Amino acid sequence: MKVEKTFYIEAAPEKVLAAMTSPALLEEDHKSRKCLSFDLTDLNKTASEHKYQIVTTEYTRGLGGIDKDKTEKHTVVHNWNLGAKQSKWVWSSDNEVSNKAQISGGTGLKAKGAGTEVTMMVEIEVKIPMVGKMIAGKLKEGFEKGWPQYIERVTAWSKK
Repeated sequence: MKVEKTFYIEAAPEKVLAAMTSPALLEEDHKSRKCLSFDLTDLNKTASEHKYQIVTTEYTRGLGGIDKDKTEKHTVVHNWNLGAKQSKWVWSSDNEVSNKAQISGGTGLKAKGAGTEVTMMVEIEVKIPMVGKMIAGKLKEGFEKGWPQYIERVTAWSKK
């Protein structure tokens, strides 16, 4: 299942990129979604590439909702091509079903008028008989709900 959505931010692509790769913005964004811990590690940072890993700890989520008695770690590796203003990311987790779920995506920034067109994309595949499509649908809904909030945060940071 592939989901793609385009947004517009009234700020130059360089400012949007700086906001999207800001460790402080990334931490604020993840903590707004109730993560219990956040750790960002730069894996490679050059003039043309910024690759980093974000590891969060969150309460376990299942079909029955959130289980506050258990936690799980989620890892997302982001790789930005700074010249092209394009990123790709891949998610992994230590939860029970992560070996059956493949979630990856990317972001593209393109100058448009006085601002930036931001295209966000995610591909979700959950290989669990009977419930995989339902889980993928819930994940899709989560991205569709979360992206506008993230764009609002990036917009505010782009104007700083």
